Amino acid sequence: MYSESNAAERDRENRGPKTRLMAYMVAVAIIMVLSLYARARIGASLNAEREGIVKRLVLTSHLASDLVAGEELSRYLSPDDIYRPDYRRLKETLAAMARECGVKYIYYFRIVDGLVQYIVDNDFDHSTRVGLETPPVDPRVELGYEKAMSGHVSTDGTVEYGLGWPDMLSVHAPVFNESGEVVAVVGVDLPESEIKNARVK
Repeated sequence: MYSESNAAERDRENRGPKTRLMAYMVAVAIIMVLSLYARARIGASLNAEREGIVKRLVLTSHLASDLVAGEELSRYLSPDDIYRPDYRRLKETLAAMARECGVKYIYYFRIVDGLVQYIVDNDFDHSTRVGLETPPVDPRVELGYEKAMSGHVSTDGTVEYGLGWPDMLSVHAPVFNESGEVVAVVGVDLPESEIKNARVK
């Protein structure tokens, strides 16, 4: 009888650590599954949020493309043109549109001799604005402009300008003249940092 109760007690003692280990492993597995599920849900939510932002940028690019005719942009050729009253009005209109649409930059450019020539933007800050007074730049700073030059909206994603601007989520759309030719491109940008800050809030 002593040996039977001793054996039963030892059995209980041996099962105790095994049971605790098994419970621990089950708990770890549940936590891992919940963590993966939460990560997938957060990822889906962030993707949906990003898609919504891209749609807003695309809509803004269409509005900006329709705002000005290609012929009007063709009147602005030299740095002296930035002092024209109609140029100033266009800049102010772009600034109001950027505020209303919740974007950082709206700007027009054309390709001249293989380089980007900025025409006008919504920015009045002398250190960050672009326009006719800006020296032409390598077209690689405007990722996706080729698609816009072929008549289609480009949503090629994040652009790292490296020209004093942060990484931008950018959309480009064509600007047509009355003959249906693409004569310029409109760009619409929103800094990635603003998207991240909106998520935190």
